[in-house]
Amino acid sequence: MSTEAAIKIFDPRTAKLEPRGGKLSIHWDDIAAMLATLEREYPVGYQMIMVNYRDDKQQERALRDNVTKWAKAFCSKSQLADRPLVERMCQTVVDIQFNRPLSTQQRSLQHLHRLYGPYAQRETTRMKKLKKLLKKEQLKPESRQRTDRIDYLAEQISAVRQHINNWVVAHARASNSCPRCRGTGVITQPQHGVCPVCSGNRQIAPTHREMCRHISSNTSRVEEYWFVMDDCRWWLSACATAATTRLYELFEINRDS
Repeated sequence: MSTEAAIKIFDPRTAKLEPRGGKLSIHWDDIAAMLATLEREYPVGYQMIMVNYRDDKQQERALRDNVTKWAKAFCSKSQLADRPLVERMCQTVVDIQFNRPLSTQQRSLQHLHRLYGPYAQRETTRMKKLKKLLKKEQLKPESRQRTDRIDYLAEQISAVRQHINNWVVAHARASNSCPRCRGTGVITQPQHGVCPVCSGNRQIAPTHREMCRHISSNTSRVEEYWFVMDDCRWWLSACATAATTRLYELFEINRDS
C-alpha cells in the first residue's frame, strides 16, 4: 500500500481512491466496509491504527478500555496482587506508544520549550529589549512622566514573562515533540545534522526514571513489575501488526475486484 493510499483510506472526507493510471477506483463505501471488517476482526489493532494515523480520540478511549481489560486479565493469569499498579503501567505504555507527554516530563519539556520554542524565543527577545529600555529610563532624572513610563515598561515585562510561562506550560502538557528541531529530527543551524536534543527521534522520550515516577512513587515496586510493560507493549505491537497486514490484504482484494 502506498503512502498516498493509506492517507486517503484513513481520511473519511475522501470520496474515492483513484490509483495511478485511472484504471479503477475504490469508493468510500468500499473503504468503509474495509474499515468495518478490520474493526470487527482486529478491534485493538484497528483502534491503534486510527489513533496513530488520525489521532481519533474516541478510538483512543476505546483502546484504553481494552488495555484496562487486558491488564485485569493479565493480573488474574499471572496472579499479580497489585492490580491498580498494573493498570497504570499499561496505560503508561499507551502514552509512550503515541508520544503522550508524561507528568514527570513536564519540567524538562518546559525547559526545552523555553529554550527552543519559537514563541518563547521571540517573546524573550522582546522582553530583553523592554529591559534595556527600562534601564535607560531608570538612569534618567526622575519626573512624573518618567515614573509613569517606568511603571508601564515594568508591567509590559511582567506580562511578557507570564505569557511565556503560560505558553511553555501548555506546550509541555500537549506534546513531547522536540522543540529544537520542531519534530523533524534534523537541524540546519549552526550546521546540518541530527538534532542533538532528541537524537533524531523527533520526540523527547521519557527516561526510565521519569516512567517509574509517573507510574508510582514506589519505584522499587514498579521495577518489580516492569515485565508487565514489556508484555503489554508486545501485545499492542502484535495487534497493530496483525491489523496492518489484514488491511493490506483487504486493500489488495478491493483493488483487484
